[in-house]
Amino acid sequence: MVRVDRLASVLRSEISSILSKKINDSRIGFISITEIKISKDMTQAQVYYSQFGSEEDKLKTKKGLQSASPFIQSELFKVINIQIIPKIHFQFDPSIERGVDLVNKINEL
Repeated sequence: MVRVDRLASVLRSEISSILSKKINDSRIGFISITEIKISKDMTQAQVYYSQFGSEEDKLKTKKGLQSASPFIQSELFKVINIQIIPKIHFQFDPSIERGVDLVNKINEL
């Protein structure tokens, strides 16, 4: 499990770096990688991200991330020294939005 956790940490850092420095897709807004879950066999990685904005913006971002996935994987292969880079699947994480909504509701009381 330690190896999977270490890989998730490295992937989180490297994917964030690739998104901010090497991806120039107007569909992808400002996002934060919140968590990465890697399958036991380390062939699949669920990359959870958060984003504020309209539903339309979120849909555009998801499509942009999906189309950028092969490029991101090829960039990861260049910087991470493992034989197989997990296949990346991006998934929106609504937990931060829920937290902000909860804080706003509490403040209204």
